Amino acid sequence: LNVGKNNGLQPEMGIVNTQGIVGFTRDISSHYATVMSAMNTNFRIPVKPKNDSCIGTLMWLDSDAINEMTVKGIPTYFNLKTGDTLITQGGSGIFPEGQMVGIVSKILKQQGSNNHILKINTFVDFYAINRVFVIKNLYKEELDSLQKSTHL
Repeated sequence: LNVGKNNGLQPEMGIVNTQGIVGFTRDISSHYATVMSAMNTNFRIPVKPKNDSCIGTLMWLDSDAINEMTVKGIPTYFNLKTGDTLITQGGSGIFPEGQMVGIVSKILKQQGSNNHILKINTFVDFYAINRVFVIKNLYKEELDSLQKSTHL
């Protein structure tokens, strides 16, 4: 990005466009910032169906195509359907709850567990990203501090 610390950017600020989530900021200089795209195998955030309370982990696997992602960790007793909309859960501190993620295209059962594996088509077309918005969570430091203290 052609904005950096001088514009108030910090690491782990959410990046979105008008369609949905794109990634988050990583390294920041005075005038520039790098972004970890959602299309990165190190990207992980909590997501949920728009009309349900179950939470899974959104990730991009090497086997996923561009504009396709995987969600793991949602128990099979939740009644999910292809065509369901997934949104951010909000617990990461990077994205607020309700940012658009994608549409469920395939539902599989994870071998050796009672969890779904969801394949989703992203709302964002990662071949055609032009303009983005940066999300600043005014309470991220407080949330990070609280989460760190509970993991000790």
